[in-house]
Amino acid sequence: MNSPIKQPTSSSANSKMTLDVEAMLQRQSDSWRLGRRTTVEELLLETKSGDSTQCNVDALLSLICQEVAFRRSIEETCTLEEYQTRFPHLVEELKIQ
Repeated sequence: MNSPIKQPTSSSANSKMTLDVEAMLQRQSDSWRLGRRTTVEELLLETKSGDSTQCNVDALLSLICQEVAFRRSIEETCTLEEYQTRFPHLVEELKIQ
């Protein structure tokens, strides 16, 4: 089974951990379909990548956008401010989404 996390290949200390986005999105989708409503943070903990500040920004934004779509599909309120609080290192990127 493929690990949902791909370790960075760069030797740079500043390299961000990249996620296998497709696998993570599928896990997230499966979770919501089964009624578990797994948050992005919970998903990252399940895959041992826990610290979202160490993950690839594009991958995180994909997971966040999908979570928002799932929440809206069940008419749950979610706000930009909530996600900026949950992911303070993505404040500017979330404004664009």
